[in-house]
Amino acid sequence: MAFELQQLSRDYGPYPKGSVWADPSIEDAVRQMLRVLEDPDEAKRRTAQGKERVQQTYGLEAAAERYRNEFERILEEKLPK
Repeated sequence: MAFELQQLSRDYGPYPKGSVWADPSIEDAVRQMLRVLEDPDEAKRRTAQGKERVQQTYGLEAAAERYRNEFERILEEKLPK
């Protein structure tokens, strides 16, 4: 997906002035949507691939692992050895 990074010149909701925003290319977005229509099998494959990636990154097991690592870090920092 094509985009151009822009620094925000003012606050936009939760995004403070100075944050970096990815401004998408409308033309590229149209091309990507047409690809879905032209090749639905590829779109299904990419959808499944994306779902798997989200699950691996943000799913329950991934979140539990992040919490476990953080708890261990805190314990190591707070408890004498």
